[in-house]
Amino acid sequence: MKIMAVYDAGERFADRYSVIFDNGDVYGMSSNADQPNGCCIYYGNIHKDLSMKNVAANACKVGDLSGLPQGALRQMALLEGEIQCH
Repeated sequence: MKIMAVYDAGERFADRYSVIFDNGDVYGMSSNADQPNGCCIYYGNIHKDLSMKNVAANACKVGDLSGLPQGALRQMALLEGEIQCH
């Protein structure tokens, strides 16, 4: 899977980042999504379960992923299959 878009809903939500992958899967993530006290939630698939209107509601699209917290970036890489979970 490859990341197609990331939306940031701001600090008021635990799952502030909505990550959309090329297969349509959508995950909500916290800034520390790779940690036991972080969150990484599967929302569904935009081709089957969700509408883009709901995913992007009250959120801004992130243009440069390099500015995201390391915990969120590591979890995204894990879901993309770029790193292995040991």
